[in-house]
Amino acid sequence: MRILLIGGYGEAGRRIAEYALHYLKNIEIVIAGRNLKRAEQLAHDLNLELSTDRASARRVDVTNIADLTQAMREVD
Repeated sequence: MRILLIGGYGEAGRRIAEYALHYLKNIEIVIAGRNLKRAEQLAHDLNLELSTDRASARRVDVTNIADLTQAMREVD
């Protein structure tokens, strides 16, 4: 199952992603937000810290309906 975590590189998003990746072994987390570099950095850090490859990053601007719709199509 792939989960889109919008605003995932903020403090709360980071904690949610850490918890999910640690305790829910059958999921992938897509860290999303307007700043792709921040999302990529957090996905990289989480993958290293948790010895996984289940975190990835995507740029998503929730004010852009087309962008948000496309991102939602790529996750469960």
